[in-house]
Amino acid sequence: MGYVVELGKIGDLADGAMKRVVIGGQNILLARVKDKEHAVDNRYPHLGGDLSSGSLNGTVITCPQHFSQFDFS
Repeated sequence: MGYVVELGKIGDLADGAMKRVVIGGQNILLARVKDKEHAVDNRYPHLGGDLSSGSLNGTVITCPQHFSQFDFS
């Protein structure tokens, strides 16, 4: 069963921005794209690094170490 966690107010995260938060011990990447908020696992699968330190282009995050791309749409 899921639960609700308040992370801030709508508009706190600018369009095209992302940030890392920790919820229940899990690293989560929050991103806002065209007034829609997204929450995904912040670890990239090949080495478990921090996706929030990568770059965001639309709904595609580029890994900061190996430039792999992940689309969360």
